[in-house]
Amino acid sequence: MNADKKIIRFFRKNFNKKHYENFRSAYLAICEINSDFGGEHIPNFTKTVAEYAGKNIDTIRPYLAMLKEAGIIDYAQQMNKDGKFAGTVLSLNNWKKDVRSKIKLVTKERNLK
Repeated sequence: MNADKKIIRFFRKNFNKKHYENFRSAYLAICEINSDFGGEHIPNFTKTVAEYAGKNIDTIRPYLAMLKEAGIIDYAQQMNKDGKFAGTVLSLNNWKKDVRSKIKLVTKERNLK
């Protein structure tokens, strides 16, 4: 839980209201999904995150990508034994000092402030 506070606080202190709200919504939705699915495959991952966050899928998609690229979360699509898409597996990573510089770099590359 302490890492969650650090992450949310970082978003609040480093981004304007719009980006803060989108990062916060995406991250809190991911935390809730992680709790609800408990390591199980998540169907329609981006759509599910958008629904939990109460945001449009096109709004959430880039924030998910930035959270992943910065190392805050990780997710990967999984295939079943028949080679068909089985859903996405999600993991939340521990807050590390280098995450700050990574998220700043990722967002700078996308001109977010």
